[in-house]
Amino acid sequence: MSIKCAYQQLAEQKNDNLQQQISFYNQLIEKQSNRFTKNKSAIQTVLCGNSLEAKNIASILQQKNFDVKAILSPTVAEGSERIRICIHSYNSKLEIINLVEELKKV
Repeated sequence: MSIKCAYQQLAEQKNDNLQQQISFYNQLIEKQSNRFTKNKSAIQTVLCGNSLEAKNIASILQQKNFDVKAILSPTVAEGSERIRICIHSYNSKLEIINLVEELKKV
């Protein structure tokens, strides 16, 4: 019973931390361009104009050790290609700040 309670408490704490990280990311992008989509889930996106731009941005960020993915047509409609970002409970605030700063540069 105590092990079950411990696992339940651990799961709840991780979810709380994840929600805090998502809220923090959303605060950072609040005043950015409308290319940043604000979302309450762990999956966030940054809209790009086309497949080439999405690939290039993803490549630049991946070279800087950010694990992002380009989502291209036909998975999404042509012209709405995007970068997919997954926020995790273990991401630090500094990692999130650095990601947003790099996104603003590219």
